[in-house]
Amino acid sequence: MGILTKSKQSIFEGTNNSDQKIVCKNVFVSYKGERKFESDSIFYEDNEFIIVTEGVILNLNQLKESLQKPDLKSYIIEKYNRTGNLFFEDFKGSFCGFFYDKNKKKAIVYTNHFGDKQLFFHQSDDFFIFGSDIKEITNHLSHFSLSEKGAYSLLTYGFMLDDLTLVDEVKKLEAGHFLIMDQNNLAIQKYWDFDNTRYTKDNQEQIIENIDLLFRNAVRLEFEKDLEYNFKHLSTLSAGLDSRMNVWLAHDLRFKNQTNFTFSTSGYLDNTIAQNIASALDNQFIFISITENQILENFEKISKINFGNCSISGNIHVYNSISNLNFSKFGLCHTGQLGDVVIGTYNKTPQHQPVQVLSGSFSNFLKDFAPLTTRLFLNNEHFIMHQRGFNGILQGNLVFQEYTEVSSPFMDKDLFEYCMSIPPELRFNHRIYLKWIKKKHPKAGNYIWEKIRAKPNSLALRYKQYHLPISNFWNIRSALLPRIIKLLSGKFPDIVNKNNMNPYQYWYNSNLDLQKEITAYFETEKQRVEKYPELLKNITKMFYEGTFIEKSQVISLLSAIKYLWNK
Repeated sequence: MGILTKSKQSIFEGTNNSDQKIVCKNVFVSYKGERKFESDSIFYEDNEFIIVTEGVILNLNQLKESLQKPDLKSYIIEKYNRTGNLFFEDFKGSFCGFFYDKNKKKAIVYTNHFGDKQLFFHQSDDFFIFGSDIKEITNHLSHFSLSEKGAYSLLTYGFMLDDLTLVDEVKKLEAGHFLIMDQNNLAIQKYWDFDNTRYTKDNQEQIIENIDLLFRNAVRLEFEKDLEYNFKHLSTLSAGLDSRMNVWLAHDLRFKNQTNFTFSTSGYLDNTIAQNIASALDNQFIFISITENQILENFEKISKINFGNCSISGNIHVYNSISNLNFSKFGLCHTGQLGDVVIGTYNKTPQHQPVQVLSGSFSNFLKDFAPLTTRLFLNNEHFIMHQRGFNGILQGNLVFQEYTEVSSPFMDKDLFEYCMSIPPELRFNHRIYLKWIKKKHPKAGNYIWEKIRAKPNSLALRYKQYHLPISNFWNIRSALLPRIIKLLSGKFPDIVNKNNMNPYQYWYNSNLDLQKEITAYFETEKQRVEKYPELLKNITKMFYEGTFIEKSQVISLLSAIKYLWNK
């Protein structure tokens, strides 16, 4: 956390519960917790600068070599003196930081390109405060109020649009942005974004070769960071494609001592297929079975991590699973985050479409109350990537960040930007993704892909955007029928059984005690929004008439309000 004031004031009081702190005239900076990657995270002060970084910089060794500097501190100072405010724009990885130039009285606060190392801020006439913990920020405010826009964003999209939070007076620093405060003037500036409308002129063969080269480079950077700190490798693995290709390429690049772990219901494809892949690659394998136990208890625990910025339902099983792992001997947690929408796409058609309200949302139940973005986007994919991708999906990284740093090769800036330059019709329906696997890594295609219930390299019938593996004709009930229904209706049918990635609706329907527990929680906590009669009316209707996912959006809201407004 950091505080900048016009003069040293009493607001610094109550900030002493930190492991490290720097106080310099009207600047206060503190840090709590351990730094697992010590050389990548610094807390430094000299006569000219204050420098704080958190997270991991995957290409740090290359950057230091480029300026012939021995460490991150000296690199940042040299880069700043040479290029100015954007000294951090070449960093790769999950990082954020604070930089203060004492001579110019200039402060810079930044987050990484994808915003998964999140920062929040508040500005008033008297002071500016920032940090990774909204609760800490509000502890220094005399008054703060519920953002109804933030509440409805959570209740519709399932995550926060743009820079919203549940606290009106606190905003999020968006992906690819930085704050600069110079002589008490605050400006928010964008330093990075992607453009998915400028297409590469490479042909399909060249595209496949470039994907493979860039993906290898990204995997190598991640796994070499583990070795730099003498850690073993830990990677998520499922029956999907993204984590599979991460694990497969790491093995292909001869990184050993790799442990793969998965969490799902016992016997589901994410269990059996992941175990088969790990065994074939001679990797250690950890399976954690997820159950309906402790669902409500974990709602409140996760609210303390994500502050209500995302619906909790998607992170319940993550929290349960990783709390059982011992991270001490492992380095990064290697994932396949965003892979299917990077080499693939969020698009529902082969061409880009204009931005559509509620695209990528969890629920349409309160669609008339959904907030509108205040940003300009190139097209619907650009919009969904920023909102659902960066603001929503990457909230899952926060749970892992309680234990270690998280990485995904698909979030390597070079690979990401190149994939966004691939024409959408090639990324649509995983076309170029599957061609890449078939040509460069055919053995990785010999295992069932959970999405289609068939092997990625299997023969398939194609109709418009739909992919119907021929092998599924012998498995009509569990595999082919849902895809035929989608072909006819435009959407998958609701799956209410325990044999899927998210069996929460099944658990809720079949567990009377869970129903009673969640309903009792709602009835107890709904009074927290009594000052907002329309909001109370809407969440009551949504809770009692909605699906489990929609109920969980309501409970996520109430749980976060309880945490943020309890002293």
